[in-house]
Amino acid sequence: AAEEGDESQEVVVAVPHESEAALKEWQFKAMDLTGSYLKGAGVPGSGGVDIGDVKLVLSVVALQGMRRDAATGALSKVFGIDEATVPLQLALWSSPAPDPRFQEHGPLTLAELHPAGAKVMIVSPPPKKEAKGKKKPKNKKAADDDKKTALDAHLGQLATVVGMDAGSKMVTVEVEERAAEPPFGLAIAQAVRDQYAAAHVCCKHLGLRGDVLGKVTGMMNVMVAEEHDRSGRNGEVFDLGLRLKLTTSDTRDKLRLLGFCRHSAYNDGVPNTGSDSAANCWEEKDTVKIVGSKVVGAPPPTIGRATVKAEDWVCAKCKASVYGSKISCFKCNTPKPGHEAEVAAAEQQKEGEQLPPGGWEYSARAIQLVQEYRSRFPHVFTALRKHAESRNLTHRMLFPGTDAEARAGLQEVVDWLAGLPIASAPRAPLTTEALGVEAVSAIQKAADVRTAQRAKLERKFVTVAVPPERLCADQGGTRPNELDVNRNTGSIPELGDRVVAMNVTGVPFGLRGTVVTLHHHSGAVEVVFDEEFVSGQTLQGTCDKFRGKLALWKHLLRLEPAGGFGQLSDRQRNKSPQKTHKEDKKAEGKAEGKAEAKAEGKGKGKEKSPAKERAPKKERPPAKQRQPKDTNAAPTPAPAPTPAPPPPPPGAEAVVETDASADADANASANSSGLSES
Repeated sequence: AAEEGDESQEVVVAVPHESEAALKEWQFKAMDLTGSYLKGAGVPGSGGVDIGDVKLVLSVVALQGMRRDAATGALSKVFGIDEATVPLQLALWSSPAPDPRFQEHGPLTLAELHPAGAKVMIVSPPPKKEAKGKKKPKNKKAADDDKKTALDAHLGQLATVVGMDAGSKMVTVEVEERAAEPPFGLAIAQAVRDQYAAAHVCCKHLGLRGDVLGKVTGMMNVMVAEEHDRSGRNGEVFDLGLRLKLTTSDTRDKLRLLGFCRHSAYNDGVPNTGSDSAANCWEEKDTVKIVGSKVVGAPPPTIGRATVKAEDWVCAKCKASVYGSKISCFKCNTPKPGHEAEVAAAEQQKEGEQLPPGGWEYSARAIQLVQEYRSRFPHVFTALRKHAESRNLTHRMLFPGTDAEARAGLQEVVDWLAGLPIASAPRAPLTTEALGVEAVSAIQKAADVRTAQRAKLERKFVTVAVPPERLCADQGGTRPNELDVNRNTGSIPELGDRVVAMNVTGVPFGLRGTVVTLHHHSGAVEVVFDEEFVSGQTLQGTCDKFRGKLALWKHLLRLEPAGGFGQLSDRQRNKSPQKTHKEDKKAEGKAEGKAEAKAEGKGKGKEKSPAKERAPKKERPPAKQRQPKDTNAAPTPAPAPTPAPPPPPPGAEAVVETDASADADANASANSSGLSES
């Protein structure tokens, strides 16, 4: 801006390139954009346009949609966060045919926003960014807290608009008095869950080698070829693995069978990276991408915003500018001059698409399935151990006898694998976390019991005044041009959470349900609702018909259970630092008690009480007692050992190991909130 007195004028200043390398980088970027629009950028529909020479580019953000202000009803445009690079010849200063769906308008009146007789839902307030340096008065803050507590008692309930006050800008609604939600979903998710053991522990229990267990539980391709073709590369291929995990280079995504195995590098579906990825995956992000948007994993664009450093280098093959810290080109993987040996070593290390550090873990039902496989076809496991170093397995290696007998044995295994219940079960990404079929069935029964109990109660209605920003109107589903306000900002969903449907397409407005599956990679959850509805699904056979639905987390409202959030979530995920500290304190207390008792015993010496005085009241059965030599003397019972807990049956869900005092507190809170009735 050039200032002349009191007037200011904006002018465009041309900034030349700092060096010859920066000029070459610009030329390479321009050529790359031309080729991307002509040949495509790896996305269907992104190519086929000859834009000519690129001389000027724009950094833009894509329009994500429209957002309606919850308090005033004003409609405004929402733009994304990720920048995209667009050549100037592909941009227009104004649209020749404006879309009426993306037209902004001002605030609405209360009567237009929430007309009388409309069905609304009381929700949590939308997220607001407070200005720095401003503090609320103490008396106003206390009043806001009291008002928040009163409205939170009706959170997630349906109401009817009966009036409004234009002066105070409050809407009067009639709402039913309803008790807080008992945390039966969290309790079931805590009590009924799978327990996993490391791969080396399973190998020791099964008596198998690690490579054999890995092949059997994954993909094991066996080729059927003619006798003259010893390599076996020209015949049919059959997969004799259980396919509990699919992580080879043939699979685009890393998949696993829920309830049978998991990878220790993923903590409840979230990678153990030490970052805030667990929370960021549920926050709002860009959903609309355009040609030129930044690709995940690629270096950030440097056009017009950064300069080329002296250590940066230009790839000799694709002419791309690469950071000096990189030893290979990010586009064509060409080694940096003088670093060919390092790139070759890195390629060998990446062979096979290794997973993050960690190992596979298997459940009891997976171990039982491997045992059944070995008992029916023991010669397959023997042959796998014999040919452990062979990469190309053939049917003659695994099955004895002639070629016809080997083919018959192979077909028998294929038919047995196809008849297993897991053959048609869907595989989920490693970032998916879900409850088992037993837990989902228990949640359905608990919801049915609670619905039947509420139907017998007498309904009572009260009239309350609610600010308009805490009301959600029934829109009949998700509007394609409007972005829904995320009422769960800062809240990470957990298995067993109770939710209510706000704007889920196909689900009745205000219907309640329980979260049974979390998809951390997409920000979506699977919910089993309390009642049937027309568009309901079975969630791939895990729940009853017309009860399940896949929905985005922002289209649901998380309900606060009786007793508040977090009463069972930390123990449910089994990763709370408070729990670990508590268990350590308990272990230390036991160790100190044993040490003190041992010291007292040494001090007393011969005055130590006899064994018969320390014996428990309940004696052992006479058949198991050891009779003394003197039959006239009374037998001295030995101290009864502590009975070991019975092992869980194969395939059963494991029980969560928690502190006894913590379990007692959880049971007490659950009983007080009505969980025992459910």
